[in-house]
Amino acid sequence: MKDCLRTGLAVACALISLVMTAWAADVELDGNILVVGPVTANSFSGSGAGLTNIPGNALSSTYQLPQSCASGQFPKWNGTSWACGYDSGGTVTGVYGIGAISVASMGPDEYVSIASSGITSGMLAPNSVNASHIAFYSKVAIVAPTGGDYSDPATAMASYSSWCGTPSSSNPCLLKIMPGFYNIGTNSVTMHSYIDIEGSGENVTVVQGSIDNASAGVIVINGTYNSELRFLTVSNVGGTNHTNALAIYTIYGSQKLTNVTVNAQGALNNYGVYNNQAYPTIINSTISIYATVTNGYSYGIFNTVSSAPTVRNSVVNSYNGMAPGVSCYGIYNTSAGTATVEHSVVHGDTNSLYDNSGGIFNVAYSRLEGAVFINSGTFRCVGAYNSSYVALNSTCQ
Repeated sequence: MKDCLRTGLAVACALISLVMTAWAADVELDGNILVVGPVTANSFSGSGAGLTNIPGNALSSTYQLPQSCASGQFPKWNGTSWACGYDSGGTVTGVYGIGAISVASMGPDEYVSIASSGITSGMLAPNSVNASHIAFYSKVAIVAPTGGDYSDPATAMASYSSWCGTPSSSNPCLLKIMPGFYNIGTNSVTMHSYIDIEGSGENVTVVQGSIDNASAGVIVINGTYNSELRFLTVSNVGGTNHTNALAIYTIYGSQKLTNVTVNAQGALNNYGVYNNQAYPTIINSTISIYATVTNGYSYGIFNTVSSAPTVRNSVVNSYNGMAPGVSCYGIYNTSAGTATVEHSVVHGDTNSLYDNSGGIFNVAYSRLEGAVFINSGTFRCVGAYNSSYVALNSTCQ
């Protein structure tokens, strides 16, 4: 300081003295201070805002973030230091905010796994899952034991206007029935034009009822065109003192039945497909009807009032269910009905084909198991044979 004073720089000397005194007394200084050369200290306090020209090696490596990360990388702590890397692995325990989670791109070995043990209600915010957040098929209703739009196919079809609107050629709809056993009791599933009903397979989708009605079945197809019933089993199990058990009842219209298993039993009169002035096409289906009541009747396909079904690649069976005095017919025509049978098997313990009053049978390349009864009708057979594989003549005899 003496040398400083000797030079006559009194102001500078005073400033240096002040700084040295402050440092010695651990006094904070406000304002801008320019220091040339290194500054060392045991510790610093405060935010450090305004400090510049601090070299990277002035901080411990545990506090230094890498500056050379590639696009998409970010600093990750590896347990001992920070390094560049991509996000991978781990478990997302919560996401906060109002934005959606999206994944721009993923490599072949990368995936997003969320709640591998299942999502529970405790993981979901109130109203986070509802119809407005889920994409649904339009013009489709789902019937399922749980989780569907309906649990009963009869109720679903009775409410078709709420999910289909007005069905038409420009507005066709579908009722999809998931695997399950659906007992509709004494109700009926009523079909409509331009609405198909599709099960999930004849062995896994079963619609069963116990309806005692001469003009209603488990499935009712009334005045319906351009619709199809497929991939399910339809069964009417009858009941004590029931007079009629119809599995499928069709009246008017032209319908299509594809890959349908049909069963009926348990009543005095049992019908697989009862056609009343109707023209259905039955394809790849199996109809099995049993007469189980004394003096009862079983009809695989019953045609009245000029009905004209077409049966292709199907099996029609009418059995005596070990009851005395029963009559069992494979296909029965009355009131001038017409039946066309192609590449099929028709079995009747009493008669495979029965004409009651002027009906017509057209049979091609099919097996007829049981006698053929001709009243006043017309029979035309081409390539037909009996259960012993003996060829039948042109009138199916």
